[in-house]
Amino acid sequence: AEPAAEPATDAPPAAPEPAAKPKPKAPARPAIDGKPLYLKLCAACHQADGRGKPGLKSKNIPDMTDKGWQKKNSKAAVVQALKVGVPGTVMKSFAAKLRPEELDAVAAFVKKLR
Repeated sequence: AEPAAEPATDAPPAAPEPAAKPKPKAPARPAIDGKPLYLKLCAACHQADGRGKPGLKSKNIPDMTDKGWQKKNSKAAVVQALKVGVPGTVMKSFAAKLRPEELDAVAAFVKKLR
């Protein structure tokens, strides 16, 4: 049997491993689940299923499960409604109660309602 080859001593040393991997572009914080926030803050008027309380239909509360409503209202429009409220309705601003990422999470949940 031949002896094991000795490593070449004239080769440059291997580059050291980087101490930290590059940070991913996504936020390090886990994504916020909008459902618990929706159930806590929105379901009183909009109901857990998003169809809206029948008694509030006269106050222009939408059925957010309606395909037409979903098509007409983008996620950005839902965020805006959460931020500033909806004029001519009982929908008030939630900007003081929710951080921007929470507003976004609630809007994402609303956009999934069917």
